[in-house]
Amino acid sequence: MNKIKNVVLIFVIFIASFSLVCCNKVKENPEVIIPNQEITGDTYKVTWENYDGSVLETDLNFIKDEIPTYKGKTPTKPSTEKYEYIFIGWTPSIRPVKENIIYVAQFQEVLRKYEVSWFDYKGDIIERTYAEYGTIPSYEGEVFIPEKTDEFEYCFIGWSPKIEPVTKHIAYQVQYSKVKRKYNVTWNDTDGTLLKEENIEYGQLPSFDLPLDSDEWEYIGWSPDISIVTKDATYTANRIKKEYIINYYLNDGTLYTQKTYNYGDSVTYTYQPSKENYLSDGWFTQNNEKIDYGYIITKNLDVYAKYSVDYVGLMNYVQKEIISANVKIITESYNTFLGMTTSSVVSQGSGIIFANAHGNYYVLTNCHVAAKREGFNKVKYTIIDYKGREHRARLFNSAIDPNYDLAVLIFENTVDLHVISMTNTNPKIGDEVISLGQPKGQNNTITFGKIWKYQKVYFETPNPYSTTNFLSIFHSAPTQGGSSGGALLNLDFKLIGINFAGPKDGDSYGVAVPIEKVWEFLRQHVYKS
Repeated sequence: MNKIKNVVLIFVIFIASFSLVCCNKVKENPEVIIPNQEITGDTYKVTWENYDGSVLETDLNFIKDEIPTYKGKTPTKPSTEKYEYIFIGWTPSIRPVKENIIYVAQFQEVLRKYEVSWFDYKGDIIERTYAEYGTIPSYEGEVFIPEKTDEFEYCFIGWSPKIEPVTKHIAYQVQYSKVKRKYNVTWNDTDGTLLKEENIEYGQLPSFDLPLDSDEWEYIGWSPDISIVTKDATYTANRIKKEYIINYYLNDGTLYTQKTYNYGDSVTYTYQPSKENYLSDGWFTQNNEKIDYGYIITKNLDVYAKYSVDYVGLMNYVQKEIISANVKIITESYNTFLGMTTSSVVSQGSGIIFANAHGNYYVLTNCHVAAKREGFNKVKYTIIDYKGREHRARLFNSAIDPNYDLAVLIFENTVDLHVISMTNTNPKIGDEVISLGQPKGQNNTITFGKIWKYQKVYFETPNPYSTTNFLSIFHSAPTQGGSSGGALLNLDFKLIGINFAGPKDGDSYGVAVPIEKVWEFLRQHVYKS
């Protein structure tokens, strides 16, 4: 009887299956029902379900203690963005059948992995990696950015898009910044002293002030010439020794020459033009500092020629060429009776020959030397020349005037004597002078000095033979009694005055009639015709 049941059941299943195939009405994920081949005694159903309760397979007619097996496809569970699922078995665990039972597919939850692609700046892929969901990907390899040029350098600044926890497949591309390169520019002094170091962008024109000039150095620029920055550069200040000028002036203020020296040079030019009757002392600053050979130049200078009188040379020249114009005058005032001299007074002075005309020498002297003394009715003159020869002389055309304290005597030119030349203008204060005379019985004295002032002369006791009222020359050439009427000469040996006074109790100075007053006198008394 059981065998008949089984045959009938198999036939029914066959017919049902055939009908379903023929009618093309097969379900998607159909429940699979698998009957046992033989059914004897009590049977059990085993159902295999997926995670969501959907039936994957149904096995019928399992007999007691038979171990079921799943014959379908491996169960699957759709992945989420975060997870994927791996089938790991059934729950409950498979065991011998004791009853109808349902097995449910079990899955292990695993974080999904996503592809992370890394691209260089040109878009070429450099690496592919995989990263679990939620993790932050990282690239450990070499970062490829453009190579630096002279003008630009490139700096890696990250990735685009910004790296974040992985939630999907993603591609990152290198990001970089483009920055103008900076170069080191060094500024040095000429001696290598560092003045400044700075970083300047490519293409900029650097600049830096030259060091300040010193007394020694003048800065003229940079070496090499400053140019636009394209690389590291070092600039060195160019300097030259400062030039200084020495102006050489003659003692009258005339610029004689100029010489240019560099700082620290030694003076090599010391030539000083000669000046007649003077000795060269050298070149001096206004502070009286001598600028001589070897003097070290540190500044501009104005220097002046300084001379001292060549007294020896002057003395020799005067004695040889001039002194014969210097004469001694003996004035005798006297009274007579019956052709006999009854009384007389003799005075002595000096004179200078200033002209030779009409067979006579003309001698300038003082009025107070040539004047006839009060109480006498006659006067005679004896001129003694430089060699001691005596000459009879006379007053020329009443050329005697106490207001000038001057007189002119003449004597016959029987011997060869020097005639002094005369200037036309008064000497200046400070001029060097030569004084000639015959003081106190001496013959042909020569003294030297300088003009130190012009001033009127006031006698302690009025002198009727000397009543001057003009500015007279005061000079330092010593004079003594007997020098009155003597010549005052400049260093060109020309007459600039006639001595007529001096201090009462010393010989420290002399006083002379200025040459301009001498000319006034001559025009009034000698050249009036």
